[in-house]
Amino acid sequence: MTSKNGDDISEFFRALMSQHEDKVDALNSLHLYMRDSGLLKNATLRVYRCARKGHLLATVFSAAGMIVCVTELYKMSHGLNEASSVESAREKNTIDKEQRTWPGHVFDVSELAKWGDSAQVPINCRDVRSGLGATHILSDVKGIIPGHGGAPILV
Repeated sequence: MTSKNGDDISEFFRALMSQHEDKVDALNSLHLYMRDSGLLKNATLRVYRCARKGHLLATVFSAAGMIVCVTELYKMSHGLNEASSVESAREKNTIDKEQRTWPGHVFDVSELAKWGDSAQVPINCRDVRSGLGATHILSDVKGIIPGHGGAPILV
């Protein structure tokens, strides 16, 4: 890609979709590309942060005609981790030796919203364990110009 306009991002995403069998993998690659190339800031619509300490919980951005939400990785206390997950899930899904750090995820918010008001994007940090409704996210970003999302929303 030689320029940073939306058409190039759409073409890039179409190429990613042809390389990945799973749309989530393509969305993740798109997010990483935009983050690493400095394009994410200008595409960001909203940021959600922890009200207690300001931990980044999720970033919502616009790309390739989609509204995408990226959640951040998080580390849980030993007790909470054991109480809220089974060992086989920790072995399969965590990304550290202690099996306490869980990866972030990428969601196509418009697709998720088709499941109705109960469809949630899980957001977590040491202080917050919650979810953002997909329809709520779409409402939060309606009318926002990419790159001009204003102050973070505190959760």
